[in-house]
Amino acid sequence: WPAPFRFTGFAAESNRPDDAPKLARAQPFASPDSCPPVVFTLGSMVTRDSHAWQLQVAETCRTIGRHCVIVGGWNAISSDLAGLDHVTTTTEADYAVLFKSCACVIHHGGCGTLTAVLRVGVPSIILPQVPSQQHFGKLLMERKLATACLGPDRDASTGDQLRRGIERAASDPQIRRACDDWRGIVTDDDGIATATQLVVDHAAQFRQP
Repeated sequence: WPAPFRFTGFAAESNRPDDAPKLARAQPFASPDSCPPVVFTLGSMVTRDSHAWQLQVAETCRTIGRHCVIVGGWNAISSDLAGLDHVTTTTEADYAVLFKSCACVIHHGGCGTLTAVLRVGVPSIILPQVPSQQHFGKLLMERKLATACLGPDRDASTGDQLRRGIERAASDPQIRRACDDWRGIVTDDDGIATATQLVVDHAAQFRQP
């Protein structure tokens, strides 16, 4: 990166009073058991085939005997998921609570969701929707923080790729170790303090003697 660019690191997560309602809504989905669920969310990305992806994830989880939590975000929840015993749906959830008790998170690779996943130390499966997310997916794969980075379009191999990605996320010790290492990195970062200091240092150049 050019010299003028400065990277502050991850912003520390705050516990704001207005987080309490979201925390309460997420709690029923976050009870760990012997087989942690898979979470699927595309966050604020609105896609033309979000319902197809929801059904694909639900079917893949059914074949391997795992519960899945579908977080709609800006996408509507497919009505075809109603009545499926192994699927829980919600329009929103507190990622900090939900993600920490899951086997992996299937998501788009956006900055916000990606930070939430890294902060709790669980593996990702990336479904990138724009080029920057494709780049993040590549980096996650290289660092063993993701077990699959799929293309935007589904095909005959998608179900098998998801299945293998979920199973590896739940069982590969290298993946789990890498995720745990990055959890420590993100938790220790104080990007807000770093950003504040950079602003103060920059402003100091313009002080009148």
